[in-house]
Amino acid sequence: MDSEIIRRERCPKCKGEAFKNNFLLTPGHHARVFVECAACGAFVARYILHAYVDPNFDLTASLNRLRHMTNDESPRAVVDEMAIHQRRAREQFTDMVTRLDKAVPSPEMDRPLIEIIRSVGTLEDE
Repeated sequence: MDSEIIRRERCPKCKGEAFKNNFLLTPGHHARVFVECAACGAFVARYILHAYVDPNFDLTASLNRLRHMTNDESPRAVVDEMAIHQRRAREQFTDMVTRLDKAVPSPEMDRPLIEIIRSVGTLEDE
């Protein structure tokens, strides 16, 4: 990876950093998250989720539900894969928060996020 840019999202209206994630779940479509500022109610962003990791999801309990699945993968293999994704998400989250807490303010912090996304040329990854 060339150069990563990290920053915290801020409300474009009040500059707040507290948000509500409002999910729109429509059959046949990726989940959409509409981010609302908790302080002033402004619409901050919309994200389309192609993958979702819940760090608190009980993988052991889900194993019993997965036993009823009929596909090529065993329920244990599916749960193991989910556990790997959970672990990665937790590690990435911890790393990101640590880096943000240590970040030195820069002009990138005030640049509109859409400009940064376009300039970096982000692609979907893990």
